[in-house]
Amino acid sequence: LIAVGSGDLEVAKRFGDLPMITPRSAADALEGAIRRKGALVSESFSLKFDKHVGDSVDLPTGRFPITGIYRDYSNDRGVVVMDRALYVRTFGDDAINTVVIYLKPGVNAEEARASLETMFGPKYHAFAVTNREIRTAVMRIFDQTFVITYALILERTRELALLRVIGMTVAEVRRMIVLESAILGLVSTVIGIVMGYALSWILIYVINKQSFGWTIEFHTPLRIVVLSSVITLVAATLAGLAPARLAGRIDLAAAIKSE
Repeated sequence: LIAVGSGDLEVAKRFGDLPMITPRSAADALEGAIRRKGALVSESFSLKFDKHVGDSVDLPTGRFPITGIYRDYSNDRGVVVMDRALYVRTFGDDAINTVVIYLKPGVNAEEARASLETMFGPKYHAFAVTNREIRTAVMRIFDQTFVITYALILERTRELALLRVIGMTVAEVRRMIVLESAILGLVSTVIGIVMGYALSWILIYVINKQSFGWTIEFHTPLRIVVLSSVITLVAATLAGLAPARLAGRIDLAAAIKSE
């Protein structure tokens, strides 16, 4: 089973920003669908049925050339989208279940939402959702999915006391702790970047593809990676200052006696 839907592709071409896999230009794909009386298909449809741009979708009502493949995360079975006028002529179905509204510059989204719900809510049980709310909800789900919390407790009092007893000075112990912290931050950053790329590739092109039938566009936020790496290294180094100061206050006799 697949879903077949429609929309005003001319409006989508002028105002929308449809995330495409192929071709890169959403406007070209939408214009092609209008001109050739064709359709765009979701990534899950393309993968499930091995259909590509230039192929066609064969439905009981006719054959529709595929002019574009877009990213869609709402349906893992596959979606075929055509221009609304073509859809109504083909299926005789003029019902509407979703209206996408583009606000003019300067119009407040919350005020527009309140007005729309006042006008259409009581009669059609309609409600309005902003793109910001949808994006926030999606990101919250992703964050909850991949949040991993680690707790690490280091007990090094006896070790540091032994180093002091065998001849290390307080200054040397402090430098050692700060250096260890900096090295730990550097190594963890490098490993994190490498493993992050590997895990991202597996999630996007293996797990998502097999489980849901779609992939996510791979993008490297280079600026964020660089800034986070620098911040992590600086934070790790600074984090070693507090335990380095405490290391100079260790009661050597008590620490060595304890196990």
